[in-house]
Amino acid sequence: ALRGRLAASLGDATAAAADLDQACEVAPDSALVRLLRGLHAVESYERSRGLPGFVVEPGGLRLLPMRAETPEERGCRERGVDDLLRGLAASIVDTPGLEADVARARAMMAIFTGEREGHAEALRLLAGLDDPVALRWRGIAQYHLGRFGDAVAVLSESLRRWPHDAQACRYRALAAHAD
Repeated sequence: ALRGRLAASLGDATAAAADLDQACEVAPDSALVRLLRGLHAVESYERSRGLPGFVVEPGGLRLLPMRAETPEERGCRERGVDDLLRGLAASIVDTPGLEADVARARAMMAIFTGEREGHAEALRLLAGLDDPVALRWRGIAQYHLGRFGDAVAVLSESLRRWPHDAQACRYRALAAHAD
């Protein structure tokens, strides 16, 4: 599981998925394995959604709607959410050294609820984290709360640190378009 987490942090999604799946086969009841695999699955789902399209019109750019999720993407999202729920339900949430992962997992779950309170809770959970992934999720929560200017600022900082993050780019474009 830790090798999968390392592979994910190095950008090797294929190796991360294989290692985390193998860890789940070896220890199917491990809350830590479920939490780490859930984080990876949700991140992979968001990356697979890609960037929104744009059309150039006489008045400027028009943002195209996102395509519908594929069955594979839906399965990835559902498995990730299920794993996050299993991981968060266990006592590992108080394990020293996992604070950032637990905060990210809780924030992702709050965002996936789609409710305003969930997005506000995600902002609270991510407030102390300063890595590009946490910044991205803070920007996404800001976007869903309708704080488009704040979302653009946070996502711009995330993209400054991690310029090839399609998910942060997508939400920054959506927030800038809505602002």
